[in-house]
Amino acid sequence: MRYPDPYDPRRTAFAAERALELALSFVLDNDGELVAVRQDLECMTKRCIDVLNTRVMPYVLVKAPEEPDAHS
Repeated sequence: MRYPDPYDPRRTAFAAERALELALSFVLDNDGELVAVRQDLECMTKRCIDVLNTRVMPYVLVKAPEEPDAHS
């Protein structure tokens, strides 16, 4: 997974998903619930990343400020 822009919302979503997994690992018992939750989170993450990576993100064009005419 590549996110060249540090402010890409996908990075935040990915970090939030990992933080949730870590928090759940402290809450859930280790009798198989955690494994199922991890598998579900991995599946959701993969689907979301696949959708985001295949969707073309629109470019934002910013107009440069107009410079004063040098001949005036």
